[in-house]
Amino acid sequence: MTVPHKVEVMDYLDEIDEGARYIGAVNTIVNDGGLLKGYNTDGIGYIRSLKEEAVSDLSGRNVLVIGAGGAARGIIYALLLERPAQVIVANRTEETAKQLAAEWAHLGNITGCALDQVGQYISGIDTLINTTSVGMYPKISDIPMDPEMIPGGIVVSDLIYNPLQTELLRQAQQKNCTIHNGLGMFVYQGAYAFEYWTGRPAPIEAMRSAVLLDFQ
Repeated sequence: MTVPHKVEVMDYLDEIDEGARYIGAVNTIVNDGGLLKGYNTDGIGYIRSLKEEAVSDLSGRNVLVIGAGGAARGIIYALLLERPAQVIVANRTEETAKQLAAEWAHLGNITGCALDQVGQYISGIDTLINTTSVGMYPKISDIPMDPEMIPGGIVVSDLIYNPLQTELLRQAQQKNCTIHNGLGMFVYQGAYAFEYWTGRPAPIEAMRSAVLLDFQ
């Protein structure tokens, strides 16, 4: 389910999961005996992937999130539940980032800033997440921030999975960073939906293999 349907469908549901209500979008609907309940699996799918593939414990981390759009909302909400030390949201439109930070200030230590102000915060960051489409195929040479600013040895994650290694991740790898792409999020958001629908564990590896076939 894609935007704007993720938002508009909420008006037709009987119940909305708390996370989906915070995020403001639904991507999974469960019919439970005629009762329609909406969920959002994007953020929890991403965090599950990030923890399994890059950083097992997000508590106490200092995280910079690039972007404040729909994808970012799902990820930031799920991220705040992991109790990071701080979350900095950097967006091209500063006001959007600040509004999001104010909205969710009660969930944790979150600050919004303009993307061109990243230099004021980057020195203490140990995890960087790009939620924008900058660097996605076909514009694979694009990068959402100056790569010279990326601290060496941190965790750098990019929601993009086409290509599997974006220019941001390529530059980060050259700085000995642990890199993480968006393939796992794509798989796990679907896995959570499968589990909501069936009540059974999702066939994660079969799903991952099916997605990877598209890149061969």
